[in-house]
Amino acid sequence: VKIAALDQKQAMGLLENSFKYLELVAFEIDFDNIEYGSMRLNTLKVLSGNETFLANDHAPTLRNIGNTRLEINIKQNDMGLGQSETGWNLTYQARVGQGASFVNYWPETWTTLANLMNLGQTSQLDLAVEVLKFPEVATSGHYAGKLSLNAIAAPQLMCAE
Repeated sequence: VKIAALDQKQAMGLLENSFKYLELVAFEIDFDNIEYGSMRLNTLKVLSGNETFLANDHAPTLRNIGNTRLEINIKQNDMGLGQSETGWNLTYQARVGQGASFVNYWPETWTTLANLMNLGQTSQLDLAVEVLKFPEVATSGHYAGKLSLNAIAAPQLMCAE
């Protein structure tokens, strides 16, 4: 940082200093569980988020609280549905922000979502699941799993000189 100063007597001074920018990747969520509800075989079930940061409104929301732009990564397990001879018995989709495209991903795989989150931005998190095959052994019909979110710093925007 360089600063040039000129006082009323036309005396000029030049100051120069430097600083280090410490990146902080941080986000918060307004939900502690996700309920997809009833699902039908080979039918995509979408759970829409919103941009209202309100705990437990059943509409997932993310908020960037760090000092860098974010790329959001997501991973879910198979909710106990497992695999068959053709592969996983379910597939997922997710997106950050209503204008973004959904990204497809399989269980147990970290996947980067398409839309970046800017500083201070609040965005909806839309989630979708499609069951390709239910287990042959009858269960209670209730499946639970684990959803994980992570973020990495996205490239910063450049200032014009």
